[in-house]
Amino acid sequence: MEKLKECIICNHKYFNKFIDCKDYFLSEEVFSICECRNCGFKFTNPRPLPDNLPGYYDPNEYLSYTNSKKGFLSSIYQLVKNITIRRKYLAINKLFSTGTILDIGCGTGDFLN
Repeated sequence: MEKLKECIICNHKYFNKFIDCKDYFLSEEVFSICECRNCGFKFTNPRPLPDNLPGYYDPNEYLSYTNSKKGFLSSIYQLVKNITIRRKYLAINKLFSTGTILDIGCGTGDFLN
């Protein structure tokens, strides 16, 4: 794990713990999310090293990596995904009529499409 000493957005050196969250999907690890006191950016700290990131995503189990509708669970996932994408779109469209979106961890990119 890599402990960050400053915000990766504004380089401010002070941040607060925002929340601890558990990876229920695969690793069962608890991660701390910090919030920069200057710009408000939230980030994992400490964060996994780049070489360790693939271990957090099992491609055989991680449905966000696929658009497959093979099997009951995959079909249900795709249905729910489409509903949530529509809800996100409507919520964002109410707030912003123009602009760009940065979607970190966007899976297959369906929301951006």
